[in-house]
Amino acid sequence: MRDGHAIAIGEWREGLNAVAAGFVGPSGQRYSVNCGGASHQCPPEWLHEHVVPALHECIAKITREIGGAPARRINV
Repeated sequence: MRDGHAIAIGEWREGLNAVAAGFVGPSGQRYSVNCGGASHQCPPEWLHEHVVPALHECIAKITREIGGAPARRINV
């Protein structure tokens, strides 16, 4: 999650691609928002170009409404 999001290309299930990003709520709870679909409808380039910006915008709107902040990378 180096750039504020993670992309899974066939990692969970073959033929499925997804992108996810997280945020920290006002009380410190961690949340994630994701979007994905069939690999032929959601190729990696399309996820990077269209979904990642929309996902970051979605999280920015959520954190403006409820408070909190976009998630930071944690070393696990």
